[in-house]
Amino acid sequence: MMHISEKKLRHIRTWWSTCTARALHMQAFFLRHTHSDKQWIIILLVLAALLRLPLLGYPAFTQFDEVIYTNFTLHTLHHEPFFDIHPPLARIIYTEIARQQKPFTLQSLKMEAGQSFADFPYIAIRTFTAILGILLPLLIYWLGRRLGYTVYMAALPALFIIFDNAFITYARTILPDTLLVLMNFLAFGTAYVAIHTKTRARRIMLIIISSLAIGCALSIKWTSLGVLATVWLLFLAYRHIAPIFITGIIAGILYLVIFVGFFFYFPQGGKADPLLFAFNAPWVTNIHFPKPDHILSVMHFLPEIHRDMVRINNDTDVQKAILQAPSPLAWPVARTAIDFWKGDEPYAGKTIILQANAMLWLVTFFLFLCEVGFIIWHALVSRKWAIDRDETILLLGYLGNYLPFFLIHRPMYLYHYFTALIFLFLLVPKIAPRMIACIATLAKDKFFAKLFVGFLLLVIFMNFILLLPTTYGF
Repeated sequence: MMHISEKKLRHIRTWWSTCTARALHMQAFFLRHTHSDKQWIIILLVLAALLRLPLLGYPAFTQFDEVIYTNFTLHTLHHEPFFDIHPPLARIIYTEIARQQKPFTLQSLKMEAGQSFADFPYIAIRTFTAILGILLPLLIYWLGRRLGYTVYMAALPALFIIFDNAFITYARTILPDTLLVLMNFLAFGTAYVAIHTKTRARRIMLIIISSLAIGCALSIKWTSLGVLATVWLLFLAYRHIAPIFITGIIAGILYLVIFVGFFFYFPQGGKADPLLFAFNAPWVTNIHFPKPDHILSVMHFLPEIHRDMVRINNDTDVQKAILQAPSPLAWPVARTAIDFWKGDEPYAGKTIILQANAMLWLVTFFLFLCEVGFIIWHALVSRKWAIDRDETILLLGYLGNYLPFFLIHRPMYLYHYFTALIFLFLLVPKIAPRMIACIATLAKDKFFAKLFVGFLLLVIFMNFILLLPTTYGF
């Protein structure tokens, strides 16, 4: 049996006391310089900008589905109808950004990743997405503060987004999901603030903003129906019934206006180009856009195009032609990745991969499992619901924006988990204190519990650093 001398034991105790004192000194210094919202807003803004804005022109080649949205933009600018599986708002925005740039000669791109953009204004559109990616953590910080978190706890989910490699990759591309997630949480955040606002005029204004945001989100992708359901659940939980109808009506009207407005980009109508090889089915090639000034034809075409969009999601031949992906079961532990770009000469060996900060996703999912266990334990032992109303809504927001993907038969990808993941990030400040208290109780040392959490955060940060070469394509 190992024997530790009294002298050695004193050295260990002295070393531990010194470490504790230095850690407490560093903590005090950190708390003194990050105690206000203004300081955190500056920190989050600078960090997000530094990680999203540099080198947006690299690579000057399409990454993953950038080639698709570039073709959508070109077809729209040239008034050539085409078919897409999603509603048109992102395509409209990209078209208008491209229209504002200097004239370019590029007419079309091949439907292959890694093609040169030539003189297409891709940097302008990537910059737009990057700005949205900078605003997203600021929005989440604001929402955290509205949820009642301290400045430090509100900053935690915002920092998770800033230092997640998947969010960075998506915020530097011509892809719509960064805008989608921003609109989703603008809708949820303004709805939450609305129900806690006593001023009637301000409450109405916030409900309208929430309705417009969810209408925009639905006009990008139908996956935002999960957020709409979460917003309605929020209103219902706080006994606000009228906003449920208001958000549904305004969001529905905005969705229809955007969809009909998209037809005006094709004044002559015409047969829709499938564009994607996967969509090149006979029934897709027979889709014919009406002239937008023929209102009755447009009204008749709207349900038809939506039936076609639903049908494409369930067409087995189309599903086989789409890039296959692991089940949504792989998302929470980040066991999936997508090759966005592989460089040829002179960039041989360079690659950009959509992959998550796996340590971050794994830790937060472990906290979710602890949350479920905590609820079940209290339900069995004390017959009580262990968490408050806001925590319950965030938990249901996570489940409601994750579980429905198991019901979709076509391949789904890692970025479909973004909205659910941010709900989970927002849950962490509620779960983490219970976990720290549990570790402190087991170890009989509160400082050790804090040290352990600090070590986990350091590992998450180091994992982020290790993934940077494939995040930026160095």
